[in-house]
Amino acid sequence: ANQVRDTVRLLKRVDKIAQGAALMTETDLERVPIDGTAELVPNFTLEEALHKNFAELIEREGLPDYTQEERALAEAIKIHCPTLPAPGDGPLLDSTVAALVREKTDGGRRALNDFLIPPVHSTGFAAGSGDVGDVSWQTPTAQIHTAAFVSGAPGHGWQNVSTGGSSIGDKALLLAGKVLAMTAIDMYEDPSLLEKARAEFNGRTKEGYVCPIEEGAVPRII
Repeated sequence: ANQVRDTVRLLKRVDKIAQGAALMTETDLERVPIDGTAELVPNFTLEEALHKNFAELIEREGLPDYTQEERALAEAIKIHCPTLPAPGDGPLLDSTVAALVREKTDGGRRALNDFLIPPVHSTGFAAGSGDVGDVSWQTPTAQIHTAAFVSGAPGHGWQNVSTGGSSIGDKALLLAGKVLAMTAIDMYEDPSLLEKARAEFNGRTKEGYVCPIEEGAVPRII
């Protein structure tokens, strides 16, 4: 299920199956909620605004200029990362973008990606370990990715820590901060942009937010 509301309905059926199995085998059943996060509500209006500012910033200041030491660090870490033909989320959604990324990354062999892909919009599902999905049900939300990690680095791995805590990560953070700040200024100076984003948000969330965490659930060590 790609939506929490569907998952909640499915969970009730699974509960009945488990209860039936417990009755048949005369065993005790205890269901312990572990966690729960909502799916992301995309906002194409904000995504376009972010991409526009990203492109303008690159045109004005260029992308981060990596030192010889930074590139050597990235190359050393890349040895321990999988080589993905077209790394990133965009190639999964658009074959044209996938071809561009393959070309720019030498088939995924380059350690650091230093280019901006075209905007790729999607309402599809991508798993992640954060609560930005829940946030996106409360207010218009959009995200950008910058190159803080080596291409192909596995999520939450030591490879991410090694580059994220280095000057490579610092440069990615500053780049992202500038893009976000530019977009915030646009919304302050042009209220119609925020109104358009809010209208899109209202349309996508009209069914209402369904909290994936059950009422009365409390943290518990398993």
